Amino acid sequence: MKNRKYDLAAFMMAVLVGAAVLFGCGEPSGAVSKEEPLTVYLWENSLIKNLVPYIHEQLPDQDIEFIVGNNDTDLYSYMEEHGELPDVITVRRFSGTDAQDLQPYLMDFCGYDVVSRYYSYALQYYKNSDNEIQWLPVCGLPQTIIANKTLFDQYGIKIPSNYQEYAEACQQFYENGIKPYSLDLAEDWSAHEVIQAGAIGEFTSLDGIEWRSGAETSSREVKFDDGLWKRIFSETSRFLKDSHLGKDDILVNADIAYQTFVEGKAAMFHGYPALMQQLQTQMDAKLICIPYFSQTSEEAFVYMTPSLNIAFNKDLEKDQEKLETALDVLDCMISEEGQRLIANGRCVISLNTNVPTMMQDISGLEDEMKSNSIYIRYSAQKSFSASLEAIHGLLSGEMDEAQAYDAFRSAMNAEDTEEKAVVNFDREYSIALNDKNGRDAASSILTTVRVENNAQLAIAPYYYFTASYPMKSADDKDGYDRVILRRAKDISELASAEEITIWKVADTTLTHRFIWAPELHYIAGRWYVFYAGSEDKENNWAFDCHVLVCDSNDPYTGTWSEKGKFQKREEDDFSFTGFSLDMTYFEDGERSYVIWAQHSPEKISCLYLGEVNREEPWKLISLPMLLTEPEYDWEKVRYAVNEGPAVVKHDGRIMVFFSASGTGPEYCVGVISAKEGSDLLKRDSWTKQNTPVLTSEDLHEEFGPGHNSFTKDKDGNDIFVYHARSLECFEGRCGYSENDPLHDPCRHARVRRIVWE
Repeated sequence: MKNRKYDLAAFMMAVLVGAAVLFGCGEPSGAVSKEEPLTVYLWENSLIKNLVPYIHEQLPDQDIEFIVGNNDTDLYSYMEEHGELPDVITVRRFSGTDAQDLQPYLMDFCGYDVVSRYYSYALQYYKNSDNEIQWLPVCGLPQTIIANKTLFDQYGIKIPSNYQEYAEACQQFYENGIKPYSLDLAEDWSAHEVIQAGAIGEFTSLDGIEWRSGAETSSREVKFDDGLWKRIFSETSRFLKDSHLGKDDILVNADIAYQTFVEGKAAMFHGYPALMQQLQTQMDAKLICIPYFSQTSEEAFVYMTPSLNIAFNKDLEKDQEKLETALDVLDCMISEEGQRLIANGRCVISLNTNVPTMMQDISGLEDEMKSNSIYIRYSAQKSFSASLEAIHGLLSGEMDEAQAYDAFRSAMNAEDTEEKAVVNFDREYSIALNDKNGRDAASSILTTVRVENNAQLAIAPYYYFTASYPMKSADDKDGYDRVILRRAKDISELASAEEITIWKVADTTLTHRFIWAPELHYIAGRWYVFYAGSEDKENNWAFDCHVLVCDSNDPYTGTWSEKGKFQKREEDDFSFTGFSLDMTYFEDGERSYVIWAQHSPEKISCLYLGEVNREEPWKLISLPMLLTEPEYDWEKVRYAVNEGPAVVKHDGRIMVFFSASGTGPEYCVGVISAKEGSDLLKRDSWTKQNTPVLTSEDLHEEFGPGHNSFTKDKDGNDIFVYHARSLECFEGRCGYSENDPLHDPCRHARVRRIVWE
């Protein structure tokens, strides 16, 4: 590959560490240069899994090298390593403002036939001030108002079809003691969307489109049209007032807003169709989507967030054969099947005139979809924090419309600090965080880190450790009564790290004391602890699964509070009816699951699987499915037990490791697995290995290995974490008792590197 050195000094100041991983697709042929394959940067792993096989199927004879990227992180690393851009670039969130350093190196699509297949409204948002189109969107996620139609009907309130009717409906709900609109205004992205959705008529006007064209390619200072933006903030202020949103809503986060709507205390909610479908499973009400209304006309619009954006390296125009292959790849992406694979089960809007909307099952937006009344959001990086400052100023009453506009404009044009936030492990935090669940950080990067490491702890350069706080004897009054936490920058340092108590039974009004097997998870921007606790003073074995949540991004210093017992669906008459414990959490694509151990009539404990909403991971949204039960001899030594589940993903499979038998030397580890993306709530999707994968016989002077978990070392190797007893326990030096193994303090945590076969 040629090494072309571009003058990207300013752009490369934000280079992030980590190398891109390359995947080959197809064998070299005469269709493209044999020396240089076409390089295609795909911004997330799901595209590799879903889209690449389809492109390979459609273009079997092309030499294409796919770069597994994680947003712009690996793109910059690739640039640093190779001195050039990939031939084809994809990103999730596009802003010409943020990417203007790339403008000299990107191809203009205007002279190519592909633009004729796009709706004109989509292209108008992508034209720069030179009337070039250097980026193309593929499809997008619609953002709408989700309305509780049942509540509208109950109070005899008309579903609005214009802005005046929207304001009237809000007033009527307010007078009836119902919150008109539930919105997570503690979050910067919601504030960002409120400005554009509330004043959507201005953003879609000729003045709005002209301003945006210039703003998207501004080299330094964004030029503001005062007349346009004063109208925007006037309409934004009116939208907030008409929606009866005030200073109390400044602290409303996603959890509060969501729950308010679910409980029927709010008539409308800000979201997207897939979320509406999720809400529909939790609410005994009919839900529909409502567009955003212009305040200056009868027009209504669907607010769209692009799912994928594409650019071509300008050097492609020097190699016609290679360019044709790149255009073929683009054709695959914007085709109906390509967009379906990119959407990955979500409802999306297609921007290709020859492709359906893929939103046929969503009601309430028919007219807008037919007329292509779609607004693609503006999303410069600075616009999020700038929006939050302005909206909070309006809500609190500390700013009027003019002051909010001045604050927004000043924030947008503020000079960057010399020190850029970088992803590395040399700082206390790898990226900028705040006390609102890290919302200043790029959520896509956080998600990437979590997924790539198969862990919920990768937000900071720490290894975290929690475990049961044991009783030293049966009459010990201080054991099993708290949740502890340790952290260290190297896994080897955890043994000597400071141990703190983040929650204690004595500090609550609850009666349960027997706190067992806590697990720490980072889910959708919040820290959680799942633990088992007994609420029966007379029966320590009356375990139920409980949940704690932290109010801060730092689980070590934040305040932890109780969410209470894990909740099940109303019609579920089985979950958590026997003693239940050892709950763990994992994600597969857009879906989230928990696994827990529970007593059954025939067995001491079996493992059950259920689906949860990651925004409320303490609630089951499915009925439980029996995942595995003790059936082999090695699972039934002393006691018939399956417990202690832990999940790791490897080679396209979801692998659940679990512990079996009694907790003495017979304790061992088994595994059951399923293919990623399969229907995990069907038992037939899972395959159980009929032999254990780790026993006392596999270890030297370690006995009863089990209740494991997984992490990675700093070199990216998979690490197996488990507890086991040492030989000295059997020699009586640790107080080990064959009759009372649960009170043995020598079940120490140990780590081993995994070598996958």
